[in-house]
Amino acid sequence: MQINDTQHICHLEGSINYTIVHFNNGRKEMMACTLKKFEAILSESKNSHFIRIHKSYLVNKNSIKEIKPRPLSKVVLTSGLELPLARRRKIK
Repeated sequence: MQINDTQHICHLEGSINYTIVHFNNGRKEMMACTLKKFEAILSESKNSHFIRIHKSYLVNKNSIKEIKPRPLSKVVLTSGLELPLARRRKIK
């Protein structure tokens, strides 16, 4: 599997053995690969901007608009979408 232009990826959503890649322009693409494998591939890059925020989500740091703290921590993306932030995940 090869991922060329990662700057256009907003976030990735894991769904059992598939991953849904969400792009900045609203396009979605389903791939037959686990989110864990995507995380490993994307972390190989020296300038990786992707962080795991939840067991089901990997987010491009450049797409994060704000982080809403407790009681239910959420990450708000520039698109307005709110994703859950796991308690054990920290964003730096």
